[in-house]
Amino acid sequence: GRSISQGRWRFSGKYFDRVLTKKQPSTLGDLEDVIYITTWLSTSIPQLSSLKQPFCDLLQFLKNSDDLKDRRGKTLSRKKRASMPLESHWTKDMEKQWDLLLERVQAASQRNLQNYDVQRNLVIITDASLTHWSSVIGLEESGCDSSALSQLRFSPMAFSSGTFKASGLNWGMPCKELFPILRT
Repeated sequence: GRSISQGRWRFSGKYFDRVLTKKQPSTLGDLEDVIYITTWLSTSIPQLSSLKQPFCDLLQFLKNSDDLKDRRGKTLSRKKRASMPLESHWTKDMEKQWDLLLERVQAASQRNLQNYDVQRNLVIITDASLTHWSSVIGLEESGCDSSALSQLRFSPMAFSSGTFKASGLNWGMPCKELFPILRT
């Protein structure tokens, strides 16, 4: 599933095409497919967690709704719920988020990520907000002056992001800023 060339790699285009060829998810099954494939491609898509959060929230809402329960109150199987239409739940904000996700997936499909090279310094850049965190792992470019962060030049190797849940939402900002470093 990866193309490797001259110390760089990227996921095969067919995986990106599974998202890029969709106009927008029209059924619950389409939405589950998009969430699954973008999660699989997450190492190549910066800040994916915050991008897909509205879609994950919608999916969770629909899975908890009575529309997806059988007469015994159990959630319908994936096959049975796959054809459920999304149009009544799809908002203008979700359209904007969908366009942004497609833009980021398109950019990721063109990005070559660096393979690890023991001769170069490893760079980890992290960020955290009240609800999300992200990190980038890369290799410092040769001749780069790493004394000033604004002058830092590096080749990305992988991206990682996530959502703070449960007790993590109550952490102070220093702990939230430290979490992506420990997670990475």
